[in-house]
Amino acid sequence: MNRFDIVAILEETGIGATETATRHWGDTIGHLDPDLAREALHIHQRANAFLPSASEILDIANDIQARNNPAPTPTRSRAVMPSYTLTGAINEDCPTCEAPAGHTCIAATGLEARIPCVSRLTRKAAAA
Repeated sequence: MNRFDIVAILEETGIGATETATRHWGDTIGHLDPDLAREALHIHQRANAFLPSASEILDIANDIQARNNPAPTPTRSRAVMPSYTLTGAINEDCPTCEAPAGHTCIAATGLEARIPCVSRLTRKAAAA
């Protein structure tokens, strides 16, 4: 966003485009897309009767971006069952993720792990 955009937003808020205000707002929201900053300003004006601060506009803009770009959900990968059955790991409880015997291990994401935890494999190998 350039200085012209900052001045336009300040005039739209009713704050006034003084040198200090322009510099402060430019430092705070200058990296935003002008359309995003205006949308955040309009949301603030619909919800509040008082003048916005630059940080409030930035917070609203960040909320808009988060809403429009949600974090991707982890994809579910299926377990490679031969890695469990051929090693016999499926027959043992997992000491790391605490998966019971007969169940696959649980990855850090909370989803089914593709392969057994190392401790489950080494425990089975040590027992053999």
